[in-house]
Parts: sequence; structure tokens; C-alpha cells
Amino acid sequence: MAYVPTDLVSTLLELITRFNDPLYGGRDYYDSYSELLDLNVEMKEVDSTLSGGSGAGPSHKRKNYVLSYLKTSQSTKIPQCNEGDHSSWNVADAGTIGIVSGTGTYKDKLTDRDAQPVKYCFVFGKTGGNWLLTVAFASLLP
Repeated sequence: MAYVPTDLVSTLLELITRFNDPLYGGRDYYDSYSELLDLNVEMKEVDSTLSGGSGAGPSHKRKNYVLSYLKTSQSTKIPQCNEGDHSSWNVADAGTIGIVSGTGTYKDKLTDRDAQPVKYCFVFGKTGGNWLLTVAFASLLP
């Protein structure tokens, strides 16, 4: 049975599960993740310094470009996001817009030994009764 993203918090947890397991459901890289993305989604790279760059990474806008970035740049790394302690979450559900923010950890590559602490924010829009990701970003914490 397919997941139906009608609950905000459950949708975030499903999104993170699919991000951390890009072959989720036996499908090609990030295909199941795409089902939870709004057509106009914007995703900011956590920090390009984790992968050898300098400063904050760029944003990827629109679903097809986000998926292209994930499939071409991330499928060999398989980055990992841990949402942290749910009791520290800030959740706002305004009916058609929902926001979940909190602190967790991020690893740029599955094989990285240590995860970096981050503050994250996920913004969802409700379309046809279903929550879809519209904006995602995270910042490294000192």
C-alpha cells in the first residue's frame, strides 16, 4: 500500500526515511522520495565544505532539478539526516502550510564516521489533502 502524506509530522518522517534510503521500495535512486516533493520545491545544500567546497552550498529549485541533483551528485554518497529529539521540534500547521524545524545531525556521506549537528527547517504545502515538501534547508551548528 502506498504512503498517503496526510499528516504533517508523519510526512516529514517518511521524507527523511526515503532520503536516507534512496533505493526505498526497490526503486531507482530517489524515485520514491520524489512522490513527497512539490513541483516547485526548493532544497538548499547543507554545506559544501562537507564535500570539499567552501561556504554554504547552492539551492536547487523545482522538482526536476532537485531530483537531477540528488541522482547525479548524491546517489554515490547517500547522505544521511537524523531528525534528532522530537520533543525539541517546532511544528506549525496552518492548514495549507506546515513547518517543522528542529536540531539533528547530518552526514554528507553514508561512510562518514561522524555526523555534524544541524538546525533544519522543512516547509510543506497541502495540495489535495496531501502534504508535499516545498522548502528544505539546514545549517551546520558550531
